Amino acid sequence: MFASVFKRRKFLLAGAAVLWLLCLWLASGVKLEEDLFKLLPDRDPEIASFRQLLSAFELMDSMFIAVGAEQGSPINAAGFLAEKMRKSDLFNSITLEWRDDDVLTVMDILRRHRADFFSESAKSGAENKLRPEALKAKFSHWKRLLTETPAPVLADTFRNDPVGLDAFLLEKLKAMKAFSGKMQVKGGRLFSKDGGNLLIMARPAFPASDIKRSEKLVEFMDTAIGEAERKYSSEKLRVSWLAGHRFSVENARKMKLGLMISISISITSILILALLIYRRPLLALLNFLPVLFGGAAALALTRLIYPEVSAIAIGCGSLLVGITVDYGIHVCYHADQLRGESIGKDSLIKLLKKLSGPLSMGALTTVAAFLVLQFSVLPGYRQLSVFAAAGVLAAAIFALLVLPLLIPLKPGFGFKRPVLRISDIFPVIFRWLANHRIAAGIFILLFTGFAVAGTMRLKFEGDLRHMNAASPEIERDRQQIVGAFGDPLASVSVVVAGKTAGEAFQSSEELLKVLKNMESRGNVTSVTSISILLPGPRTVKSNRQRWKKFWSKEQISRTKKSISMAAEDNGFVPEAFTPFYESVANVPAEPLGLEDFRQTVFADIFRNLIGKSGSGETMIMTRAALSPEFAFDEFRKQLESRFPGVIVYRGTAMVAYIMKLIYREIYRIALIAFAVIVILLWLYHRNFKMTGVNLLPLLLSLIWSFGMMGWFGVKINLMNCVISIFVFGLVVDYSIFLVSAKGMSGNGGYLSHTGGAIAFSALTTMFGLGAMLFGLHPAFVSLGFAATLGIGGGFLAVVLTVPALLPGNFVKITN
Repeated sequence: MFASVFKRRKFLLAGAAVLWLLCLWLASGVKLEEDLFKLLPDRDPEIASFRQLLSAFELMDSMFIAVGAEQGSPINAAGFLAEKMRKSDLFNSITLEWRDDDVLTVMDILRRHRADFFSESAKSGAENKLRPEALKAKFSHWKRLLTETPAPVLADTFRNDPVGLDAFLLEKLKAMKAFSGKMQVKGGRLFSKDGGNLLIMARPAFPASDIKRSEKLVEFMDTAIGEAERKYSSEKLRVSWLAGHRFSVENARKMKLGLMISISISITSILILALLIYRRPLLALLNFLPVLFGGAAALALTRLIYPEVSAIAIGCGSLLVGITVDYGIHVCYHADQLRGESIGKDSLIKLLKKLSGPLSMGALTTVAAFLVLQFSVLPGYRQLSVFAAAGVLAAAIFALLVLPLLIPLKPGFGFKRPVLRISDIFPVIFRWLANHRIAAGIFILLFTGFAVAGTMRLKFEGDLRHMNAASPEIERDRQQIVGAFGDPLASVSVVVAGKTAGEAFQSSEELLKVLKNMESRGNVTSVTSISILLPGPRTVKSNRQRWKKFWSKEQISRTKKSISMAAEDNGFVPEAFTPFYESVANVPAEPLGLEDFRQTVFADIFRNLIGKSGSGETMIMTRAALSPEFAFDEFRKQLESRFPGVIVYRGTAMVAYIMKLIYREIYRIALIAFAVIVILLWLYHRNFKMTGVNLLPLLLSLIWSFGMMGWFGVKINLMNCVISIFVFGLVVDYSIFLVSAKGMSGNGGYLSHTGGAIAFSALTTMFGLGAMLFGLHPAFVSLGFAATLGIGGGFLAVVLTVPALLPGNFVKITN
C-alpha cells in the first residue's frame, strides 16, 4: 500500500491540498456560542425546567446598579447616572424613583376594585364592622384622630371608607412588602436596609446573548459610571452594577483571547521542543502539518453538523494541537533516526509498515474514546466529541498517507546533532525496570495508595458562576450588590403555567393558598405572589358575585342609616359619605388587571414575575422562603404532587443537582469508554495477557489523575469531568506503541526510538494541554490542569508497567 502511495505522490499531494482548502473555506463559517448555560444538559428534565425559567422570565437580562457614597448622599449621582441611561437607546426601562404617593395610588386602585377581593373572610369582617356598636366606636376613633391631625388626606380616607372596610386591602399591601427583601423606600428611592446603597433597576433593550450590542452596553456603563464618579468625587462614590450582558461580554472576550493565547503557547512550545529533539529541523515544521489539516477538517465537519458550536468546545483547539501532533511525531521521529545510506524510500516504506498498525490502532482508540462523548447529556461534550474525533482521524490519515511524501530522503540533508537525545535515556530506564520488577511494583503500589488518599479529598463544583470568566471587578460588584440587597440563590422560585393568562393566574392563586397554609405550619417563613393583588378569574368572579349579593339595595340603605346615626352622634355631616355609598354600589365592569398597575411601583415587579414559555403559555412566578428545618426536596415533592408541571427552583439546590450530574457523568462515560477500548484492544491483540498489559497503565493513570487533582485541590466541574476520556484515549496510545515495538524489536534500537517518540508525544501533549492553563477563562484553566495531570500520570504509568510486565527485549535493549 505504501509503495503505491509513493508512486502517486503528486496526485495525493494535490488532492490533500484541495481538500485542505475546502475544509478551511467551510471552517471560516463556524459560529461560536459563548453562553455557558448552553453547556448544561439538553435532555434532562430538571435542567430543561431551569432553561425554561431563564428564558421565560429573562432572568439574565435584568440590570442592577448599586450607588453608594462614603460621604454625603448618593441621590444626585444616581439621578445623573439614570438620566444618561435614559438618553441612550440601550434600555427599555429604568427604575430609580419610587414615588411616596405610590401606596396611595395603589390603594385607590384596590378600593375601586374591592369586589374582586371580597372573600368569605372579608364578608365576615364587613358584617362585624357594620354592627351599630362597631360603627359608633369607629366614628369616635375618627373624631379623635381628625381633631388631633386635621390632614386632608385623612379626611379623604374617612369619607371614602368610614367603616374601615378597606382593612383587608391594606393587609394585601403589607403582604407585598416581602418583595423588597433587604430594601426600604426612603425619600422616593429604593435603599438597602442599612441605607448605604441606592438601587437602580433597568431592563436593557436586547438580550444578554447579543454579544455585539452587549459590548456597547458595557462600554457605555463603564464610561457613564466614570463620569459620575468624577462629577461627584466629593461624595466618594461606590458604584457597582451587574447584568447578564456584562458576564456575556467578559466570557466572550476571555474565551477568544484565551483561545489565541493557549494555541499560540501550545504551538510555540511544541516547535521549540521539536527543534531541540530533531536532527533535521525541517521535520519540526512538518510535524504540524497533520495538526493543521486535522484542525481544518474538525472545524469543517463541526460546522456542517452544528449551526452554532460552543466556544468552550472549540476553545479546546490547543488540546487538539497537543493530541494530533503525536501522529506526525511518530512518523517524523522514527524517520529522523534513520541514518546514512539507510535513508531512502524503501527504508521509509519499511518504517511505515511497522508504524501503521500501532498508529492506526492508537488513532482508532482515541477516536472511539471521543465518540463515546456522544452518549453525554452535555451538548458541549457532544460537540467536542465530533470536533476532536474528526481532528484526530484526519490528522492520523494525513500522517500516514501524506506526511511521508514530504520527508526529505537525501542522505545528510539538513542533519545536525540534536540538543536533546531522548532515545538515549530509555535503554537505561527500560533495562532497570525489567531487571527490578519488584522495586517497580512497590513504587507503583505506594504511589497508587498516595493517589487513592488524594481521591478522598476530591471535590465537585456545580456552581456555574465559578465557570464564568468574572473579573475581580465584576466579582467585587457582585459581592457588594448581594451584600446590600440579598442573594437570589437563597430564595425559592415556584412557577405555574396556563394555556391562557386566566388559567395561569388561577393556578398562581391556588399555589398561594397552599404556600400560605405551609406558612401557618411554620414550614415557610414568607411568601410573595402576584396573586396577592391579582387573584385568579374564578376567584374574582365568585368574589364579585358575593359583593353584589352582600351590597344589595337593602344593605346599602341600612348602612346609610347606621352611618348617619353614628355621624350625627360625633358631629359629622351624613352627606359627606356619599363617595362611600357610590363605591359599594358601583362595581367596575372589568376586573382588576395588569394594565391598572402600569403607572405604579408594582409595574416593574409584576413584569419580572410574568413570562411566556416557548409554546406560548403564560408563566407566573411566586417566591418563597423556607424555614431551615423544612427540606427543599420535601417542599418540591408536595408542590409537584398538587400542581402538575410546576417548576420549583432554588439556586443552591440546582448547584447540588449539577454536582450529582457531574458525578454520574464521570462514571457513566468512563465505563462506556473503558468497555469500548477493552473490545478494541482485544480485537487488536487477540490475547488476554497483552490486552491486560495495555489496560493496567490505563487504570493506574486514571487513579493517579484524580488523586493528584484531589491533592492539588482541583475541583471536578462540568468541563474537566471529561478527563477520563483524555486519559483513556491518549494513554492507551502510548501503551499500544510500546507493546507493539517490543514485539518488533530485534536489536532494541526500534524499541528505544519508540520510547523516545512516546516521550516526545507525551511532552507535546502536555504542552498542548498545559497551554490551556494560560487560557484566562476558568473553563480552559480547569480542563488544562486536569488533562495535564492525566497525561503526565499516564505516561509515567506506561513507562513503569510495560517493561516490568513484559521484560523480554527490555532487558537487552540497546540504542
